[in-house]
Amino acid sequence: MLKSPFISFNYHAEAVTPIHIGASKENDYAAGQDYFYESGIYYFILKRRLYKTLTNQQVAQYANALANNNTRDAERVLSQAADKDPDLVYHSSECPFEPQPSIKKHIADGMGNLIIPGSSLKGAIRSIIGKYLMQETRQNRFDERELFGTINNNLMRYLQVGDIGFTQKGEVTPFKIFSGDVQGVYKREFEGIGMWKHQRNGGHNTAFNSSGFVTHAETLIEGASSMVRLNWADEIFKAVPDALKHTNARFYDYYKDNKWLKIAQSHTREYLEQEIAFFEKFPNNHFKGAINLLDGLIEQNDSPNTALIRLGAGSGFHAITGNWKYKSHIETEQAFDKRNKKLMEAILYKTRKVGFYEADNKTYKQFPGYLKLTYQP
Repeated sequence: MLKSPFISFNYHAEAVTPIHIGASKENDYAAGQDYFYESGIYYFILKRRLYKTLTNQQVAQYANALANNNTRDAERVLSQAADKDPDLVYHSSECPFEPQPSIKKHIADGMGNLIIPGSSLKGAIRSIIGKYLMQETRQNRFDERELFGTINNNLMRYLQVGDIGFTQKGEVTPFKIFSGDVQGVYKREFEGIGMWKHQRNGGHNTAFNSSGFVTHAETLIEGASSMVRLNWADEIFKAVPDALKHTNARFYDYYKDNKWLKIAQSHTREYLEQEIAFFEKFPNNHFKGAINLLDGLIEQNDSPNTALIRLGAGSGFHAITGNWKYKSHIETEQAFDKRNKKLMEAILYKTRKVGFYEADNKTYKQFPGYLKLTYQP
């Protein structure tokens, strides 16, 4: 019997905050076409069933509404059709906030079940291992070739990550942008205070508002769980002559197998502590619970055989890049004008994307994108 070239490790995967992995923009849900909104609830319809339900008169009304971009009338036709055929609605999601003309769609498999692609998780792991290799080799920037090698000898080729499939339906989560003042971007009375963004250009205010420059996205809900397998091609690695391996292959034994999880745990703790420093520097009376939320994430991250991995929409610059560029999350720099190849006068300020939901007639906030992986021996 041939020996498998892979060593496999199984992990329990759980969304501890809402996670959105976006599909392409053209696949986003559109009001009046993919859903209608009624009494604080989004209703998603089976389009292939719709025209079997509509009368000839309704088909004409619906076509006219779409042609004139009249989403309200189009949604009204969908609502009437759903009253006639309840099976037309395959999913509903409560969202008692101002409805949006589109909802960002989460990537799904061929059966419509939400997934976290293995490529997304592998990318997050690559960033974590990349920062680890930067520290071990004392490099000051994240250079793919320097850290992992070329396409022919790339160290990440020895890792296979499966897709994570979920049986739970997605829910619609609204997102708002929170930003911290840096070096006088806002009026003097607002320096050192966190602000909420209510318009595409400007529109910052200390008060939170559930409307105004809000994005609605389909997300994996908190508590959604599944299993994922990571395969390390250990035998293949051993078979490759040392002369053909990348120079950083000498560190392979220090992060392969399940050792990467401990590195990830340390990485995420550092990241979360830096996020706490950000919200300590930029407090906001409408987000007093920010630090408590981050403390709770640290507690989950520090559980045995566990690490939180941040990925997907709203994870932000620091998470996406492996948190290597800046020593802290409260430092900034001037924006670079690529066209004129010079620094601009404007100072880049820091932003965070925050999800929110309603319960018991109160609005609660949450940080998106945290996936908890727990090793299953």
